Amino acid sequence: MKISAQFQLFPHINFVDKLLFTKHLSILIESGITIVESLDILAEQTESPIFKQVITSLSSDIKNGQTFSSALSRHPKVFDTLYVNLIEVGEKSGTLDTNLTYLATQMAKDYAFRKKIKGALMYPSIVFIAAIIIGFSISIFALPKLVDLFQGFGTTLPLTTQILLSFAYLMKNFGILIAAA
Repeated sequence: MKISAQFQLFPHINFVDKLLFTKHLSILIESGITIVESLDILAEQTESPIFKQVITSLSSDIKNGQTFSSALSRHPKVFDTLYVNLIEVGEKSGTLDTNLTYLATQMAKDYAFRKKIKGALMYPSIVFIAAIIIGFSISIFALPKLVDLFQGFGTTLPLTTQILLSFAYLMKNFGILIAAA
């Protein structure tokens, strides 16, 4: 179930939306369309209402005489300083389309790297969660039975075994409360 952007507690701009915005903006500017027209086109095509507001704000700021980089800098939660600085350099040097293409390429590489990291961390996360579940299951079901067994021996046990049995005793008496907590 997808929550509408206007009802989100902490709305944010999706990285993929920003990547596609940058890529499409570079293509539009490369083809000779003005920045304002390009932004208006992208605002119409954007599905995210929050990002649509940002793009519309950028367009109106540029129409009011601001540079593209200064309009971007008014949205620091969406466009970081590297993004704004590269746009500013592109505006001053006349290579805005090249800088936007570079930004889009770097953002695509960054996105691919993030996905690889998430994929690499998935297996250890699953193993860790499984180990916790198995550990709690053993502590709640198996160790309490061992307490009765070892108490029947009547011998002095090694320190590590005593610690394990104390933990088992704790789980036997308060295991359900601990698991619930």
